[in-house]
Amino acid sequence: MLSVFVDGGGDKLGNCYYGIAWSRDNKLLFRYGAELPECKTNNEAEYEAIIAAFSITRLHLQGLATAIDALDGREEITFYMDSELIVKQMLGEYQVRAINLAERYEDARQYLAALRELNAPHKIWLKHIPREQNEIADKTGREALGK
Repeated sequence: MLSVFVDGGGDKLGNCYYGIAWSRDNKLLFRYGAELPECKTNNEAEYEAIIAAFSITRLHLQGLATAIDALDGREEITFYMDSELIVKQMLGEYQVRAINLAERYEDARQYLAALRELNAPHKIWLKHIPREQNEIADKTGREALGK
């Protein structure tokens, strides 16, 4: 099973970032982080992070990217986030009420649907985890920000 740890956030100066880490059997395969100059809130950064995680994973499964050499076939994938709000919105347990998140939510749902279609019949899961269990993704994002 492939595990993908995803985190978005910001610093006290209003700089936003995200970090993503792919692993299998507790072995780190690849990390990617980016600064997000267009984001204003942590929740926006969290959505940008999950959209990027879905998109990058899909590209690798399609063979269109090669940074994660170990993604050579279809398998069960679990995306882990420490944002309970984003996970529960994506699972349909919470409504998206914030206007600044609505478009990102719809984009994320479309990316997830496309990834699920490509990865069928294997399952794709989204799970909330405590922040302490998501340190690799947070560290990756902060490094992208230069922190």
